[in-house]
Amino acid sequence: MGRLLLLLLVVGAAWYGWNKQDVWRDRGTHEIIALNRSGRAVERLRIHIGRQTFAMEAIENGASGKLPLRCEHDGVFRLEWLVRGIDGEKHWQGGGFTAGPVLMRHRFEFTSGYGVIWSSELKPERRGRRGGRGD
Repeated sequence: MGRLLLLLLVVGAAWYGWNKQDVWRDRGTHEIIALNRSGRAVERLRIHIGRQTFAMEAIENGASGKLPLRCEHDGVFRLEWLVRGIDGEKHWQGGGFTAGPVLMRHRFEFTSGYGVIWSSELKPERRGRRGGRGD
């Protein structure tokens, strides 16, 4: 009788977990914001984290772009981009990404001289449609 009760408890927990996995997984996304203050348009921006790549096509001077960031692995940011009117690809590496449960907003500010200033902050919490953390 005890084994049957234990088996029913395990089966019930597995069933509950299987049916609730989407709710637990839908916790929102990290975010990338690219600010262009370089004096020229940034084109074909590629942001690499581990084996994943995220892309933005063009960010005019004084403008910004935003991307959701879903990545399962920790890593260092690696950026590659073209500057309109300038030959050659620019590169930058630094900062860090943690795939953990705390949602972060990562900002990349492109400056004159083709430098990058990276900063990160906690992403403000919003209540999702299911009452938990959402995006």
